[in-house]
Amino acid sequence: TSTGGEAKLLIGDGQVTVNGETETRRRRKMMNGDVIGFRGDQFHLQLTTTSEGPLASVKAAEVVSR
Repeated sequence: TSTGGEAKLLIGDGQVTVNGETETRRRRKMMNGDVIGFRGDQFHLQLTTTSEGPLASVKAAEVVSR
């Protein structure tokens, strides 16, 4: 199981991209349609609204570049 601490280290180490650019900030406002890259995989962020408010879900991007 991964922890938030591990995630912060990986982000700080430059191992995560957002929309093709290396992301080193621990906090970033994500937008609908952003593509997150990590270890050769890409994930497409899809925001939806429920009766309880906004909900974020992440699914594998249709196009994955390795």
